[in-house]
Amino acid sequence: MPPTPPSPPSPDCNQYRLSTVVLAILAAKLLVFITGFLSVILLPPMFNWGSVAANFHWPPGQGSLWFNMLKTWDVNQYLYLSEAGYQPGQMADAMYPLWPFLIRMGRLLVGDSLLSAFLLSNLFSLAALAIYHRLVAGEHGRRVADLSLALCLAFPGALFYCLAYSESLFLLLTVCFYAALRKRCYVAAAILGLLCPLTRAIGIFIALPLALSIWNDWRARKIRFRYLPLACVPAIGFGCYFMIMYLSTGNAFAGFEAQGSYIAQVSIAKLFSPLLLINNFFSIQYGHTFMSSPIDRLWFVMVIVSLFFMCKNDTPGFIYVLPAALVPAITTSFMSYTRYMAPLFPVFTAYGAFLAHPRRKFAFWCLMGIMIVLQFFFIIRHINYYWVG
Repeated sequence: MPPTPPSPPSPDCNQYRLSTVVLAILAAKLLVFITGFLSVILLPPMFNWGSVAANFHWPPGQGSLWFNMLKTWDVNQYLYLSEAGYQPGQMADAMYPLWPFLIRMGRLLVGDSLLSAFLLSNLFSLAALAIYHRLVAGEHGRRVADLSLALCLAFPGALFYCLAYSESLFLLLTVCFYAALRKRCYVAAAILGLLCPLTRAIGIFIALPLALSIWNDWRARKIRFRYLPLACVPAIGFGCYFMIMYLSTGNAFAGFEAQGSYIAQVSIAKLFSPLLLINNFFSIQYGHTFMSSPIDRLWFVMVIVSLFFMCKNDTPGFIYVLPAALVPAITTSFMSYTRYMAPLFPVFTAYGAFLAHPRRKFAFWCLMGIMIVLQFFFIIRHINYYWVG
């Protein structure tokens, strides 16, 4: 009698796994909020009102303690843009337009810009992280997906997935882009690629894996010639950004000029100073300061090491992460680097795959422990208006 074939997986299996992943993400978010709340209740008063007074706020006025805790640093700039739009000579011109636009659309539903930004940020990051887990599981298996997601959630920069920043939107766009690319849905990937440069400057580098994949499939005669122009769509998105800036401020490069007015004096010209990266890397001071933080340098090293893992196993990830990691490090002199690194999910996939070996379990938990401690440190600093990223 022939052996009985294994029964097919239960139709509820994928749903159960998805629900487990979603619950894990929600638990991580809840832990962030609980940590912030308890730090206010249990720790001595430490809110930095001096930093509040020295920075731009929207809406104008000092406001309550809790209100200021919810809209620290760049959040004020996003809220301003969502309500007032781009204006000549404003520091807010340094921000990219898609996130403020979505906050504005959300405000039509909930009636408040800050509430809109918080809800959208958390919804976008929840969806992005769930899709990310599914994407990695399909390529590397469930264990690697679990480890990669755990590293992504424990990373100190993941704090910004719970706040009203653009990281959640950018993560969602890039994860969905890679999901479309894996399925060779090049039209969908191109549309997502168009939106990436409207969210963050490094979004333009999404054009590299798109062009590589389209070119390889065309050479292998898997797609027709008419798909080749889709590789240029992300560049069109960047062109749309310049058009928006020109129509709003009268200067297509107003955003770049505004970036130069920040502490880091962001400039593309820095890319042509090859020794600048090395010099800035070793300009380290004690503590987590704007441009001299050893923590930001630690994560830069982490990204560089991950590139060695990616170069053999994830070529699209490699050619995207390489410029997306180097350009911010050079142009911003490592300022906010921990935050900028957070959406570079191929880095976490590379480490998840490397640490999945049973003999590397101790290394995985050591890395997780370091990142969790630093994330708690970042949470407490950020809600009290001390610099994080």
